[in-house]
Amino acid sequence: MENTVLFHLLQMFSQSYKIPIYILAGESLIAGYEPKYTMDVDKRKKAFTFQPDTECSYYISEHNLQFGYIQHEEYLIHIGPVLPCAIQSVETFKQIVIDDLDYDGPIRDVKEFFNACNYYALEDFQNIIITIYESITHKRSKVIPIIKESSNTKQATMPPESEKLMNSFMDNVKHNMIVARQIEEYIAHGMIDYVKNLDFFSSFTVDPIVSEMDLRRNKDLVIVFLTFCARASFKGGVNYMEISRMIDRYLNEIEAARTYNDLKRISTSMKITFCLKVHELSLVEFKHPTVRKIVNYINNNIQDKIYVQEIADYFGFTKEYLSTLFKKETNMTITDYIKTEKIRLAKKLLRATDLPLIDISNMLSFSSQSYFQSVFKEVEHCTPKEYRNKNKVLL
Repeated sequence: MENTVLFHLLQMFSQSYKIPIYILAGESLIAGYEPKYTMDVDKRKKAFTFQPDTECSYYISEHNLQFGYIQHEEYLIHIGPVLPCAIQSVETFKQIVIDDLDYDGPIRDVKEFFNACNYYALEDFQNIIITIYESITHKRSKVIPIIKESSNTKQATMPPESEKLMNSFMDNVKHNMIVARQIEEYIAHGMIDYVKNLDFFSSFTVDPIVSEMDLRRNKDLVIVFLTFCARASFKGGVNYMEISRMIDRYLNEIEAARTYNDLKRISTSMKITFCLKVHELSLVEFKHPTVRKIVNYINNNIQDKIYVQEIADYFGFTKEYLSTLFKKETNMTITDYIKTEKIRLAKKLLRATDLPLIDISNMLSFSSQSYFQSVFKEVEHCTPKEYRNKNKVLL
């Protein structure tokens, strides 16, 4: 993932959940995001010396201070510290400062720091770690918590009911990530018609009115989906600042949502909006207004059989006039432009799907598969099969 996008997504999670997140490369702190109040990172020695054994792990100290760790490419992403509840005891804070953080600064810094953060129970914090991990790596993971007691470590277990809920949530994540990855490839190639036909929420069976826990977890899923859409549009060439504005807008909408239907509407809006931004970049701008109309007509009907006479009749010009005008403005015939655009879409389908050649040929209204292959070779100087083998996107 592009570093600027990765860092922005982690900043988004920090703001959304009100938790500190730090990005380390080796022993160097690359970036840090904290809610409102900053506690001097250099004085928190112990917090940054723990080295996880897995890509995604959870650590809880003797005094219930929680940390999450994600190993991603060359970075170690450090999530936390987070407390499960407010701490009133000065003595407990002293223990946290000395034992858990090995912090050299004043205790009031620690108090102010945690007052600016949200409190999370064990399973809720684990869920956040999973959500962030899924979003930036696009892999499935189940966090294995580690509890440190003096010099010993042991594996912790969730209560049966919590584990059941978490397993159900992760099953939804697993199914929906398959759909999300497919949507991501369609968005990256500006394939708006295909994006419209895939529903990120199709596997869900929850009621329109959900519990607060279900609502939070569904919000987390939509945030994960938002990261897929953002990454796809970046791959498709959309400006990073524009992506950043869209992320902020949709993050606010997700947090304001109160029902499952709100989230379903938001996820639909997200995939269409991000895909349209990519699609708009692929449209060549022509100066002559009539040529622009012809191009738009062809693009809007690219999956149908398109004839030059049909276009001329639609716009009220003779076939000869339209053909001459188009060739003068674009240096190619209308027929050649139609072929080029059909093959451009065929290339997207070859890269992003496993559709058989006959299905792609029929989808784009070629008279036969052999004619489709002939036109493809004419335009690309290779067969569709050769192109797919070289350019297939692995989902």
